[in-house]
Amino acid sequence: MRYCNALAALATLLAFTSSAQAQSWFVAPGQDVTLQDPWRMAVGAFEEFDMEGAVDTLGALSIDTLDTTVHDGLGERVRLFTSGSFAFPGRMCHQALHSRSYANGYTGRVVFEFDPPVAGIGMWVFDDSGSGNQGYRLRITDDTGSLPASPMLAGITTGLEGFIGVYHPPGIVAVSIESLDAATEIPVQTSFFLDHVQITGSGPPATHFCDPANDNSSSGPAWMAASGSSSVVDNQVTLSVSGMPAGQFGYFLVGVNAGIFMPPGAQGPICLANNIGRYNDPPEILMGPTASLTIDLTQLPTNPATTVVAGDQWRFQCWYRDVNLDPTSNFSDAIAIRFR
Repeated sequence: MRYCNALAALATLLAFTSSAQAQSWFVAPGQDVTLQDPWRMAVGAFEEFDMEGAVDTLGALSIDTLDTTVHDGLGERVRLFTSGSFAFPGRMCHQALHSRSYANGYTGRVVFEFDPPVAGIGMWVFDDSGSGNQGYRLRITDDTGSLPASPMLAGITTGLEGFIGVYHPPGIVAVSIESLDAATEIPVQTSFFLDHVQITGSGPPATHFCDPANDNSSSGPAWMAASGSSSVVDNQVTLSVSGMPAGQFGYFLVGVNAGIFMPPGAQGPICLANNIGRYNDPPEILMGPTASLTIDLTQLPTNPATTVVAGDQWRFQCWYRDVNLDPTSNFSDAIAIRFR
């Protein structure tokens, strides 16, 4: 990663997290590149898009292989800023998304739309102009509609640099970052830049059940997500789990049928039934708090091994160890994926 003047400035990380189905916000003003680490730890696997790989031709903006539409909120595609590197704190490196469209000038908003939905997005924000007292907020939309906005990434008058992100495993279909007056919270039209956009969970639609899971020793539940493709031909599915206790191990389970049973000594229920497969070979063992595993759809570890065919629906859950006053075990929520 190439950041200009990535000073280890003191910054306060604001992480706002609730249940597995609610959004978790990550708001961190400052220039220390480690400010993005809590978001990365929460989401597990992700793909990063440095805007050096973006192509801007006559307003048709594409970002590497990312399947997204990026616009100004009024339907016009935003521009790339390509005027060279800067050597001042709070400014961006070489090429970034710019809150300016070809038709509408500065809009104070950049909107990402995703098809299929994604589970999370994080990005670095740069207020290059250094004028006014801008702040920035994320707003997301899922399949139920618009959700509450994030806390504000507070602006400063000498230019701002910071990280802002969200994790929402049920799926994000759109996210906008908006420029506001930090004092009045009134939207303002201003120049700002976005770079090192990070995306997680663009993959097969997964239906959550047994959700939220029971809390563990980290004072919250563990939850599942899936990325990749629901196509059996692609054979590209990665399971991930977040919210496990740090330093504790676990493994994924797979089965066709749903059920609910509280194993003796456990602090949460298993939500699969009948012929349950376990991803518990040594290379498949998970370590908390977040972990992921790419699975082979031609060899699900049931007895006997099963090959997924189009039209099948399979369910997945994570079992893990915990020490919650006494040694115990627990389970994440579960997800069901319909394959095609």
